[in-house]
Amino acid sequence: MPRFPYDRARPGQLEIAKALLKELEGGAVAVLDAPTGFGKTAVALYTSLTLVEKGVFSRVIYVVRTRNEIDPVMRELKSMNTDFTVLYSARRMCPLASLRGVDVDPYTFWSTCSSLRLRGLCPYYARLERVDRDSVEAVLRSSTDHVSAAQRVADRLGVCPFFAFLNLVDSASVVIATYPYVFKKRVSSILMETVDTSSSLLIVDEAHSLIDFGNLVGESIPLDTIPKALNELEKFFPQDPRAREVTQILKTVLGTVPRNADRGLRYIDIESMRDTIRQIVEVAKELSIEMRLAIATRISKSVEDSMTVETRFPQVASFLETLARDGFELYVSRARGGIELHALPSSPEPVKEILNAFKAVLLMSGTAPPKSVVERIAGSQRGVSYIDSEDYGAPNYVRSNTCVVLLRGLSSSYRLRDEHVYRQYAQLVDRVFAESPPGIVMAVYPSYEFMHSVHRYLRSEPKVVEDSGMPVAKLYEALHREEKLLVNAVASGKLSEGIEVLHGGRSAIHTVIVAGVPYPQPNDYVNRVAKSFSSDENEFYRAVAAIRTLQAVGRAVRSEHDYALIILADSRFGSSELLKMLRLRIRFVARSLEKVVEIARAFYAELHRVRGL
Repeated sequence: MPRFPYDRARPGQLEIAKALLKELEGGAVAVLDAPTGFGKTAVALYTSLTLVEKGVFSRVIYVVRTRNEIDPVMRELKSMNTDFTVLYSARRMCPLASLRGVDVDPYTFWSTCSSLRLRGLCPYYARLERVDRDSVEAVLRSSTDHVSAAQRVADRLGVCPFFAFLNLVDSASVVIATYPYVFKKRVSSILMETVDTSSSLLIVDEAHSLIDFGNLVGESIPLDTIPKALNELEKFFPQDPRAREVTQILKTVLGTVPRNADRGLRYIDIESMRDTIRQIVEVAKELSIEMRLAIATRISKSVEDSMTVETRFPQVASFLETLARDGFELYVSRARGGIELHALPSSPEPVKEILNAFKAVLLMSGTAPPKSVVERIAGSQRGVSYIDSEDYGAPNYVRSNTCVVLLRGLSSSYRLRDEHVYRQYAQLVDRVFAESPPGIVMAVYPSYEFMHSVHRYLRSEPKVVEDSGMPVAKLYEALHREEKLLVNAVASGKLSEGIEVLHGGRSAIHTVIVAGVPYPQPNDYVNRVAKSFSSDENEFYRAVAAIRTLQAVGRAVRSEHDYALIILADSRFGSSELLKMLRLRIRFVARSLEKVVEIARAFYAELHRVRGL
């Protein structure tokens, strides 16, 4: 059996490993609900590798939401002396693009990459045949993180990191990959051509993300991509009847799109065109391939020139392929850069189909959705087994190390929103921040619109205000400059779900103000999804709100050494159904701002005594 990666297991780890061995060996969909700090990765790898060694599974596909989440899995596998490989953005691994500082969109990159490989103009790809797998494996296993691993393969071995790592898939016990390599059809084919899913175990980290299944499997394109694609068709295929057919359909689709789209997803009825769209998908794919070949013949030997060749039609062809799939519908919204089109599934069936292709599935999260929701997304005849770490003696520091305050008399409900409400939320954030010690106060809002409305009245400084295009690095830069910081974030955004801010080994976030219940904003798509879940549409809304709230709270409590003040600033948090999903211990119920400030002062005084802040 593989060695457990640590000399001493934490409470509940070995007991849960034993339970998982039984469930996964039987081919179940297992859900592991365990908080941050429990050590889910170690337990999952120890269990899965035991089953690989027994011959139950041929390999493990371990998918993570972001590239940064690859590194902890790499560290655990190296400590277990296990062979593995990694797959993430080929565009970010590419030594030709990175060495020249080129930043192109994925579709243009892949067109360029395939053209260079066809012409034999990529020296890194050409040298792959001369480098053996053992050399690539040795560099990968001696690297500290995924970025340095790719750089070292390119620099030391002189080969393409992406294809070198891809060549290891058929022999690796564990393949660590980002979500698209399983859930995005246009990307997953790269991995699925090599992997036999019927004999593989799939591990999904941060599995609460499955509730946002539209984002997982859907496709989006800017509306102005279509006119650019039409120009390319005219340029490359001026007399081709196939191109004229595709052009006519694309123009018809364009004609259905309103020019006054708002931020919410608006449904566009294309049912009358669906059969026609399906008929031209294969034609569009043929034209896309021929366009790439034509571009390849025109590329000079200058790699710099090739990196500037933009193509939009392959992106449109991929979008049409997704839109033509059963259960996918067309939506439009207004984004920061203009109007966008979205091909999205109306139910979780596409995700369920992907999960059921694997012999067994392990879904892991510190904020797992309720079992009824998981069954709707991932259920099958195999059944869903739900394992709560607390039932096996594991501590939950999010509950034990937090002082949770429910503030009544305030709500972010749409029907109540006005300038008075925005001022009240701003006063709450300002007063708590004024009382707080050095560190971070994070205010989490239901939407960008609500956050900006409150922000107009905020007086606290220094502060960071999240926006959709803001790199997380901007937050870390502010942290280096400031001893005390107010972070304004949006529920389910980069800052409320995707960061860990440590200072001296402890979380720098000591306060989280959830400024309104973060229900998903109603729009045509959200409403259709909610109806697809169960007879009780509100269950979906509550599940999303609970996950977003707990993800925000989890930014503050990363281990047993962290203590945090949590303010649930919305009367609706008091509903029994939502409290049941949150499973937080409400220590105080406050009915005034002054009472919240009084509680905050007492908490900060105790925090100073315990931690010296």
